[in-house]
Amino acid sequence: MAKVGDLTKGQIRAATVELLIVNGYRGTNFRLIAERLGITTTNIHYHFGGKSSLVLDVVAEYVNDAIARQQGVWLRPHTSLKEKLQLASGLNRKRYLQFNPGENTNRPWSLIWRLRMEKEALSPDIISQLESYTTHLATFVRNAVESASRTGELAPTAPLDKITTILLSLVNSAAAVALDSGWHQLEALYAATGDVVFSAYCPVNSQSDTGP
Repeated sequence: MAKVGDLTKGQIRAATVELLIVNGYRGTNFRLIAERLGITTTNIHYHFGGKSSLVLDVVAEYVNDAIARQQGVWLRPHTSLKEKLQLASGLNRKRYLQFNPGENTNRPWSLIWRLRMEKEALSPDIISQLESYTTHLATFVRNAVESASRTGELAPTAPLDKITTILLSLVNSAAAVALDSGWHQLEALYAATGDVVFSAYCPVNSQSDTGP
């Protein structure tokens, strides 16, 4: 059975994530967290110490979860690269809708993206956690692209490094695109990227099979 202190610690983490996404690092403080939960700031200090320690704790957990989600998309077995790109779009949509009641609002929805905007205010340990996400994501996307090449989904002449760069840039900047232009623009960008990549680099016989 969970202890009351454990429940409070989890609630503090959850509230901190939400406030960081909405307000950023500078705009989030113990007072706001305490008011959200109906507890005292002393309670937060007891569990986590200072602000930087709290943020490092929640970022580490958030990044680990985000890495696991991306791994589940890009390393999913028996799934084409085109399908993985669709899954990545669906994953972004699910996260987006957690902070946006409709598909035309422009509210922040990614803690990783939000904190990247304030890197100069973060501790080296927090920055290292954010960079860890990008490093893992790059490995996952590269693996998916190489797998597509091995299975013949991509032509032998396809530039794997360039395709990896394109897909990684899209996934890694998805939150910024949606914030600037709304969900529909991000969804269209996913679709357009897939169309361009696969029309340019699918095997010749596949092009002839789907052509007029």
